[in-house]
Amino acid sequence: MLSQFLSDIALSTTAKVYYTGISGNHDRSNGNYRNNVYGDSFNKVLGSVIKLLSNSISNLSYIEPDNAYRTHLTVNGVNIKLIHGDIDNIHDPSIIAKLSQRDNRLYQVLMLGHEHHYEIKEQNGLFFMIGSLKGADSYSDKLGLHAGRSQGLLWRSLDGQGGGR
Repeated sequence: MLSQFLSDIALSTTAKVYYTGISGNHDRSNGNYRNNVYGDSFNKVLGSVIKLLSNSISNLSYIEPDNAYRTHLTVNGVNIKLIHGDIDNIHDPSIIAKLSQRDNRLYQVLMLGHEHHYEIKEQNGLFFMIGSLKGADSYSDKLGLHAGRSQGLLWRSLDGQGGGR
């Protein structure tokens, strides 16, 4: 579905379309998380598919992530850190500052998702938690966690205006 979505967008515009992705705790190929190998992720397969697709669509570009679980983007001068959230302390109010210090790059935005709910707040930058596309399932029900389907969009225009939704 993602490759079709990206193809449809890229083929309907002359603008550049970029894609990058990181792994999360449910992307693993091995069903037993205790036996999981670092980087064992469906996202690696998906990245390879999108990279191949970008070879045949001129305005689609694949951006290789920094590593399996974290990456960064700079869009119109705004530094954005992408993490899944399962291996970082996302409840630490100084997480954006700590990630900035670790990477030696001042992040204005942190995008993450692990907790399957939608949340935006100012926290030494914009803390932008994107929900889950699929919403609740039997596993989340078993844990007593309930989340509706959601998604997020962060935009940054060339004139410096932008926001989250």
